[in-house]
Amino acid sequence: MKHAAAARICLACALVSGVPGCASYVPVRLPGAMPRADSPSSGLAWAAVGTNARAVLVSGETVSGEITAVTDSSVTIGRVGNYGLQEWTLTAAELSRLEVEDQGGIASVAIGVVAVTAVIVVVALAVLTARLDRSESGS
Repeated sequence: MKHAAAARICLACALVSGVPGCASYVPVRLPGAMPRADSPSSGLAWAAVGTNARAVLVSGETVSGEITAVTDSSVTIGRVGNYGLQEWTLTAAELSRLEVEDQGGIASVAIGVVAVTAVIVVVALAVLTARLDRSESGS
């Protein structure tokens, strides 16, 4: 009986640990920001509404949340907090760096594979433990 309880706890922990996943961040630019041809940001994608973003301001402060609006010269990032929706409208002059989550990155895929493998192993151990418990109690 103790083995079955331990197996259930392990299964629950494995499922919870595999749920959140992980995302890497890639830099983006505002549509109106036209970089010089020799600039490292010349090949960057544009910021898009609906993606999760992280903005590092010139002041050093970091703002994160979902992009709710994008113009040529500003981006609005919103996040639900304790007091409802908080929004920050940040101009290009205020931004030091703007990044969005890259859900298809190598890190995300690797973590997903490890999480799924861990869940499969834990389920197999739970089934094996349950069978052993049944065979011990039946004999």
